[in-house]
Amino acid sequence: MSAVQRINCIHAIFTNIQQIAAIKFPVYGSLYFADVPLDPASKVPLAQGFCIGPHCGTRYWDCNIGEARNYTSTKPNRGPWFDLAAYCDGLVDTGLSRLPPADKPVPERPQFCGSVATHTGLLSFGRDVIHKLSEDSRIKEAAAPTLYPADLHKRNIFVSDDDPAIITDFIDWQSSSIEPAFEYADETPDFAALSPKLSSEDEPADLSAELCGKAFDAYTASFRDCPPRGFLTTTYCDLFATVTGPGEMALQFSDKS
Repeated sequence: MSAVQRINCIHAIFTNIQQIAAIKFPVYGSLYFADVPLDPASKVPLAQGFCIGPHCGTRYWDCNIGEARNYTSTKPNRGPWFDLAAYCDGLVDTGLSRLPPADKPVPERPQFCGSVATHTGLLSFGRDVIHKLSEDSRIKEAAAPTLYPADLHKRNIFVSDDDPAIITDFIDWQSSSIEPAFEYADETPDFAALSPKLSSEDEPADLSAELCGKAFDAYTASFRDCPPRGFLTTTYCDLFATVTGPGEMALQFSDKS
């Protein structure tokens, strides 16, 4: 496709996505059919036969196949969550659920991995910091519960054979959940990403990719009246916990604003 066609296609993608992102949800979590056999206490009813229940993302899985479950420090906390502070608690509790008991022997690991006590202290400190940060009005304004495709890449977008600016379908929704709007601010799909290996001979393609990236930035900045992606990425997106593996929790904080 030409640069103009690609930009028109990006416009069409976000015209469709905005209709989804504009839906107002009362809580964070995952979508289920209303008659799903879940504990009624973990279901928040929606209209048209749906409800919001526990988050089904792999981030909240307590363990992988063959691994022990460790709930000595906390109970499972997969939502649904009614506010941002509770959502943050779910992230921290997930980290705690992956830590073995302090008195349980653990395999020998490099010193930089830290002890169970060190991780527990870090998570406790992180909970306090994240709670305080979640009170910031700028974060609250960018944290509306939002549904958005979790894997918005070319392979999951179908277009018309006659006109690539006509989107016919999006697939691969199984990992999509209702998250704070800023959760998606630092995601760049492949149709808007620059290739790091382009040579001088590829300048036209490089320019086309750059234009697509700028178009993508402009469209995502309009979502739910969120601040620009760069603002969110450099100030808030790294505040929240990312579980990197059993017994490991990476908490990054940025003070730029």
